[in-house]
Amino acid sequence: MGTMTQTGLEALVDGTLDFASGTDFRVALTTSAYTPDPDHDDMADITNELSGGAYARVASANEAIVVDDANNQIECDGDDVTFASLEAGAGTPAYAVFHEYGSGTDANALIISVNTLTSPPVPNGGDYVIQPSAEGWFKITCA
Repeated sequence: MGTMTQTGLEALVDGTLDFASGTDFRVALTTSAYTPDPDHDDMADITNELSGGAYARVASANEAIVVDDANNQIECDGDDVTFASLEAGAGTPAYAVFHEYGSGTDANALIISVNTLTSPPVPNGGDYVIQPSAEGWFKITCA
């Protein structure tokens, strides 16, 4: 489950971002040397992103909002993402950063959530698949 950033939550609440349609989202991978911070606003704040080894950020698809009445939460989910032919030279992923595409510039790409990867394997040149948790890329809980 991802931890939302303050700017990401604000953009969803004020309507700047449309999670279920209209906004292009991507996923980036960072190593364990990155320290997640809810105050990080955009991809320009991200450090220790993987590089080389056939690494490139991947588009997210089929975002959907699920209302979970039993747990009093809204779950924001999407398809698994595949980093094709990711090689060991890229580094070992520890976090998946779910963000807006941002018109191609990191300064315009709002971070929505940072997802901790549990026991991530070392890339080996095959497809590297990241699954959102059972509750999606992130959730909003109602008290």
